[in-house]
Amino acid sequence: NFLYRVSDAFSLRGTVGTGFHAPSPGQSNVQILTTNFVSGGQVQTGTYPVGSAVAQFFNAKALVPERSTNFGLGFILKPTTGLTFTVDAYSIKVTNRLTITKNFTVTQPNIDAQPALAAVGPGGVINYFANAYDTVTEGIDAVASYRTGLGGGNFNTSLAYNYNKSRVTRATSAVSPEQIAGVSTFAPKHRAILSAGFDMNGFALNARSNYYSSWQQTVDYPGQTFGSKITADLDVSYTLAEHYTLT
Repeated sequence: NFLYRVSDAFSLRGTVGTGFHAPSPGQSNVQILTTNFVSGGQVQTGTYPVGSAVAQFFNAKALVPERSTNFGLGFILKPTTGLTFTVDAYSIKVTNRLTITKNFTVTQPNIDAQPALAAVGPGGVINYFANAYDTVTEGIDAVASYRTGLGGGNFNTSLAYNYNKSRVTRATSAVSPEQIAGVSTFAPKHRAILSAGFDMNGFALNARSNYYSSWQQTVDYPGQTFGSKITADLDVSYTLAEHYTLT
Protein backbone atom coordinates (compact mmCIF):
# COMPACT_ATOMS: atom_id res chain seq x y z
CA ASN A 1 0.00 0.00 0.00
CA PHE A 2 1.14 3.58 -0.56
CA LEU A 3 -0.26 7.06 0.16
CA TYR A 4 1.36 10.19 -1.28
CA ARG A 5 0.10 13.57 -0.08
CA VAL A 6 0.52 16.06 -2.92
CA SER A 7 -1.10 18.85 -0.85
CA ASP A 8 -3.50 19.23 2.05
CA ALA A 9 -6.36 18.93 -0.44
CA PHE A 10 -5.09 16.16 -2.73
CA SER A 11 -3.51 12.73 -2.14
CA LEU A 12 -2.73 9.71 -4.28
CA ARG A 13 -3.03 6.14 -3.03
CA GLY A 14 -2.55 2.65 -4.40
CA THR A 15 -2.23 -0.99 -3.50
CA VAL A 16 -0.76 -4.22 -4.84
CA GLY A 17 -1.62 -7.53 -3.22
CA THR A 18 -1.83 -11.28 -3.58
CA GLY A 19 -4.00 -13.85 -1.88
CA PHE A 20 -5.19 -17.44 -1.93
CA HIS A 21 -8.24 -19.46 -0.96
CA ALA A 22 -7.77 -23.15 -0.23
CA PRO A 23 -10.53 -25.66 -1.10
CA SER A 24 -12.85 -26.20 1.85
CA PRO A 25 -13.35 -29.68 3.37
CA GLY A 26 -16.85 -29.65 1.91
CA GLN A 27 -15.65 -28.85 -1.60
CA SER A 28 -13.06 -31.61 -1.39
CA ASN A 29 -15.18 -34.30 0.26
CA VAL A 30 -18.90 -33.62 -0.28
CA GLN A 31 -20.96 -36.59 -1.50
CA ILE A 32 -24.70 -36.08 -1.95
CA LEU A 33 -27.22 -38.10 -3.96
CA THR A 34 -30.73 -36.67 -4.38
CA THR A 35 -33.82 -37.53 -6.39
CA ASN A 36 -35.36 -34.83 -8.56
CA PHE A 37 -38.46 -34.99 -10.75
CA VAL A 38 -38.27 -33.73 -14.34
CA SER A 39 -41.45 -33.94 -16.45
CA GLY A 40 -42.85 -36.44 -13.96
CA GLY A 41 -39.83 -38.75 -14.13
CA GLN A 42 -37.28 -39.46 -11.41
CA VAL A 43 -33.76 -38.22 -12.06
CA GLN A 44 -30.91 -38.99 -9.69
CA THR A 45 -28.47 -36.13 -9.14
CA GLY A 46 -25.14 -36.81 -7.46
CA THR A 47 -22.33 -34.54 -6.28
CA TYR A 48 -19.12 -36.49 -5.67
CA PRO A 49 -15.63 -35.84 -4.25
CA VAL A 50 -12.94 -35.32 -6.87
CA GLY A 51 -11.09 -38.40 -5.59
CA SER A 52 -14.07 -40.72 -6.02
CA ALA A 53 -14.31 -43.28 -8.82
CA VAL A 54 -17.42 -41.52 -10.17
CA ALA A 55 -15.78 -38.07 -10.42
CA GLN A 56 -12.55 -39.56 -11.76
CA PHE A 57 -14.52 -41.23 -14.54
CA PHE A 58 -15.59 -37.75 -15.67
CA ASN A 59 -12.00 -36.41 -15.59
CA ALA A 60 -12.00 -34.80 -12.14
CA LYS A 61 -8.63 -33.49 -10.96
CA ALA A 62 -7.27 -32.81 -7.48
CA LEU A 63 -8.29 -29.40 -6.19
CA VAL A 64 -5.68 -26.66 -5.73
CA PRO A 65 -6.00 -23.24 -4.04
CA GLU A 66 -7.43 -20.24 -5.85
CA ARG A 67 -4.82 -17.50 -6.19
CA SER A 68 -5.39 -13.80 -6.73
CA THR A 69 -3.37 -10.73 -7.71
CA ASN A 70 -4.92 -7.29 -7.26
CA PHE A 71 -3.93 -3.76 -8.24
CA GLY A 72 -5.57 -0.51 -7.14
CA LEU A 73 -4.95 3.18 -7.82
CA GLY A 74 -6.92 6.22 -6.70
CA PHE A 75 -7.00 9.68 -5.24
CA ILE A 76 -8.49 11.65 -2.33
CA LEU A 77 -9.70 15.21 -2.89
CA LYS A 78 -10.75 17.57 -0.07
CA PRO A 79 -11.59 20.91 -1.73
CA THR A 80 -13.29 22.40 1.35
CA THR A 81 -13.83 21.54 5.00
CA GLY A 82 -16.32 18.71 5.31
CA LEU A 83 -16.34 17.83 1.59
CA THR A 84 -14.39 14.76 0.41
CA PHE A 85 -14.14 12.96 -2.92
CA THR A 86 -12.44 9.60 -3.38
CA VAL A 87 -12.03 7.63 -6.62
CA ASP A 88 -10.33 4.23 -6.85
CA ALA A 89 -9.86 1.92 -9.82
CA TYR A 90 -8.94 -1.73 -9.35
CA SER A 91 -8.19 -4.93 -11.20
CA ILE A 92 -8.31 -8.39 -9.61
CA LYS A 93 -7.07 -11.54 -11.36
CA VAL A 94 -8.09 -14.90 -9.89
CA THR A 95 -6.67 -18.18 -11.20
CA ASN A 96 -8.07 -21.68 -10.63
CA ARG A 97 -11.44 -20.46 -9.37
CA LEU A 98 -13.43 -23.12 -7.57
CA THR A 99 -16.97 -23.91 -8.66
CA ILE A 100 -19.37 -26.79 -9.08
CA THR A 101 -19.10 -28.29 -12.58
CA LYS A 102 -21.83 -28.63 -15.14
CA ASN A 103 -24.02 -31.73 -14.96
CA PHE A 104 -22.67 -34.82 -16.70
CA THR A 105 -25.42 -37.18 -17.90
CA VAL A 106 -24.90 -40.86 -17.08
CA THR A 107 -25.56 -43.45 -19.79
CA GLN A 108 -25.73 -47.24 -19.65
CA PRO A 109 -22.32 -47.56 -21.39
CA ASN A 110 -20.92 -45.30 -18.64
CA ILE A 111 -22.30 -47.66 -15.99
CA ASP A 112 -20.88 -50.68 -17.83
CA ALA A 113 -17.46 -49.00 -17.80
CA GLN A 114 -17.72 -47.70 -14.19
CA PRO A 115 -20.14 -49.76 -12.00
CA ALA A 116 -20.07 -47.10 -9.23
CA LEU A 117 -22.32 -45.02 -11.49
CA ALA A 118 -25.16 -47.52 -10.93
CA ALA A 119 -26.20 -45.50 -7.86
CA VAL A 120 -27.11 -42.65 -10.21
CA GLY A 121 -28.49 -44.80 -13.00
CA PRO A 122 -29.07 -44.17 -16.70
CA GLY A 123 -30.34 -40.64 -17.34
CA GLY A 124 -29.10 -39.37 -14.00
CA VAL A 125 -26.50 -36.61 -13.69
CA ILE A 126 -23.37 -36.07 -11.62
CA ASN A 127 -21.15 -33.09 -10.83
CA TYR A 128 -18.16 -32.25 -8.65
CA PHE A 129 -16.09 -29.26 -7.57
CA ALA A 130 -13.27 -28.16 -9.86
CA ASN A 131 -10.74 -25.39 -10.46
CA ALA A 132 -12.77 -24.58 -13.53
CA TYR A 133 -11.68 -21.15 -14.77
CA ASP A 134 -9.62 -17.98 -14.39
CA THR A 135 -11.27 -14.56 -14.14
CA VAL A 136 -10.45 -10.87 -14.19
CA THR A 137 -12.60 -8.35 -12.31
CA GLU A 138 -12.20 -4.64 -13.00
CA GLY A 139 -14.03 -1.73 -11.50
CA ILE A 140 -14.21 1.78 -10.08
CA ASP A 141 -15.33 3.01 -6.66
CA ALA A 142 -16.26 6.69 -6.29
CA VAL A 143 -17.53 8.33 -3.09
CA ALA A 144 -18.52 11.93 -2.38
CA SER A 145 -19.32 12.87 1.22
CA TYR A 146 -20.22 16.12 2.96
CA ARG A 147 -20.55 16.96 6.67
CA THR A 148 -21.68 20.23 8.21
CA GLY A 149 -23.52 21.76 11.12
CA LEU A 150 -27.20 22.52 10.56
CA GLY A 151 -29.79 24.06 12.88
CA GLY A 152 -27.83 23.20 16.00
CA GLY A 153 -27.29 19.61 14.85
CA ASN A 154 -25.12 17.69 12.43
CA PHE A 155 -25.97 16.94 8.81
CA ASN A 156 -24.12 14.47 6.60
CA THR A 157 -24.74 13.14 3.13
CA SER A 158 -22.89 10.84 0.75
CA LEU A 159 -23.13 9.42 -2.74
CA ALA A 160 -21.26 6.21 -3.49
CA TYR A 161 -20.98 4.61 -6.93
CA ASN A 162 -19.44 1.32 -8.01
CA TYR A 163 -18.84 -0.12 -11.48
CA ASN A 164 -17.77 -3.75 -11.43
CA LYS A 165 -17.27 -6.16 -14.34
CA SER A 166 -15.94 -9.72 -14.36
CA ARG A 167 -14.96 -11.90 -17.29
CA VAL A 168 -13.60 -15.40 -17.78
CA THR A 169 -10.13 -15.52 -19.33
CA ARG A 170 -9.68 -19.30 -19.28
CA ALA A 171 -12.18 -22.09 -18.81
CA THR A 172 -12.06 -25.89 -18.76
CA SER A 173 -14.56 -28.25 -20.33
CA ALA A 174 -15.95 -28.94 -16.85
CA VAL A 175 -18.15 -25.82 -16.95
CA SER A 176 -21.03 -24.96 -19.26
CA PRO A 177 -21.54 -21.87 -21.45
CA GLU A 178 -24.26 -20.79 -18.98
CA GLN A 179 -21.77 -20.84 -16.10
CA ILE A 180 -19.15 -18.92 -18.09
CA ALA A 181 -21.67 -16.29 -19.18
CA GLY A 182 -23.02 -16.03 -15.63
CA VAL A 183 -19.67 -14.78 -14.33
CA SER A 184 -20.12 -11.61 -16.41
CA THR A 185 -23.89 -11.13 -16.21
CA PHE A 186 -25.23 -12.49 -12.91
CA ALA A 187 -24.25 -9.50 -10.75
CA PRO A 188 -25.38 -5.94 -11.58
CA LYS A 189 -22.48 -3.95 -13.06
CA HIS A 190 -23.62 -0.61 -11.62
CA ARG A 191 -24.57 0.18 -8.04
CA ALA A 192 -25.13 3.54 -6.32
CA ILE A 193 -26.07 4.50 -2.77
CA LEU A 194 -27.35 7.97 -1.83
CA SER A 195 -27.69 8.59 1.90
CA ALA A 196 -28.35 11.51 4.21
CA GLY A 197 -28.56 11.86 7.98
CA PHE A 198 -29.32 14.50 10.59
CA ASP A 199 -28.85 14.27 14.37
CA MET A 200 -29.52 16.72 17.19
CA ASN A 201 -30.06 16.33 20.94
CA GLY A 202 -30.50 12.55 20.80
CA PHE A 203 -32.75 12.64 17.76
CA ALA A 204 -31.52 11.12 14.48
CA LEU A 205 -33.05 10.84 11.02
CA ASN A 206 -31.45 8.75 8.28
CA ALA A 207 -32.53 8.13 4.70
CA ARG A 208 -30.89 5.90 2.12
CA SER A 209 -31.60 4.89 -1.49
CA ASN A 210 -29.92 1.98 -3.28
CA TYR A 211 -29.72 1.61 -7.06
CA TYR A 212 -28.90 -1.71 -8.80
CA SER A 213 -28.56 -1.92 -12.57
CA SER A 214 -29.96 -4.72 -14.71
CA TRP A 215 -28.59 -8.26 -14.58
CA GLN A 216 -29.05 -11.53 -16.44
CA GLN A 217 -29.52 -15.08 -15.24
CA THR A 218 -28.18 -17.63 -17.72
CA VAL A 219 -30.18 -20.77 -16.89
CA ASP A 220 -31.54 -22.08 -20.23
CA TYR A 221 -28.90 -19.94 -21.93
CA PRO A 222 -29.05 -17.11 -22.95
CA GLY A 223 -31.48 -16.81 -20.06
CA GLN A 224 -33.54 -13.83 -18.94
CA THR A 225 -32.66 -10.18 -18.28
CA PHE A 226 -34.03 -8.38 -15.22
CA GLY A 227 -34.33 -4.60 -15.10
CA SER A 228 -32.73 -2.13 -12.73
CA LYS A 229 -34.19 -1.59 -9.26
CA ILE A 230 -34.20 1.10 -6.58
CA THR A 231 -34.82 0.44 -2.90
CA ALA A 232 -35.35 3.05 -0.18
CA ASP A 233 -34.85 3.02 3.60
CA LEU A 234 -35.88 5.56 6.21
CA ASP A 235 -35.30 5.38 9.96
CA VAL A 236 -35.91 7.71 12.90
CA SER A 237 -34.14 7.22 16.25
CA TYR A 238 -34.20 8.80 19.67
CA THR A 239 -31.65 8.14 22.42
CA LEU A 240 -32.64 8.42 26.11
CA ALA A 241 -30.18 8.82 28.99
CA GLU A 242 -27.27 8.09 26.63
CA HIS A 243 -27.89 4.34 26.92
CA TYR A 244 -31.29 3.55 25.39
CA THR A 245 -32.17 4.07 21.74
CA LEU A 246 -35.56 3.56 20.13
CA THR A 247 -35.53 3.29 16.32
